[in-house]
Amino acid sequence: MPRTRNRRPVVGVVLLLWIVLELWLLIRVADLIGGLVTALLLLAGAVVGGRLVRRAGVRAWRALAAAGTPGARPPENVTGDAVVGMAGGLLLILPGYLSDVLGLLCLLPPVRGWARRRVLRWAERQAVASGIYGAAARGGAHPTVVVEGEVVRDEPAPGRAGESDGPGPRRPIEGPPGN
Repeated sequence: MPRTRNRRPVVGVVLLLWIVLELWLLIRVADLIGGLVTALLLLAGAVVGGRLVRRAGVRAWRALAAAGTPGARPPENVTGDAVVGMAGGLLLILPGYLSDVLGLLCLLPPVRGWARRRVLRWAERQAVASGIYGAAARGGAHPTVVVEGEVVRDEPAPGRAGESDGPGPRRPIEGPPGN
């Protein structure tokens, strides 16, 4: 089993740097355009982000419903687009200009396609590592179990019509005509 390193310290440092950069940008932009305009821009970003998250969620739900049968997977581009759209919306909801720019980038088709491919690759690696897809995800075939034997069915015992004294004689079920 491959060794995984602990990424918590790295994620913590990156998150802290992100927050510091966002605050610094907010203060600099508020000095340039004013506090009221800055607040209105942040509010507008949150409203647009909320709508994007909702729209992406509805699209993902419809794709799952359209897939039909339980366990069927929706088309990958719809799933990936929904994930990237939700991420873009969530970045817009977060207060800050850096997150807003990244959220808007998630809406551009070239960036969305690149991000969708990355998300799908990551999800596939996670599914294979956890064993969700089993042998099929690792390139193998689904295991098929064949049990040799006869198929039999119960028939009513001979007697009066409609009455049964229990299971009747068992006999093999015949195949389709011509076999």
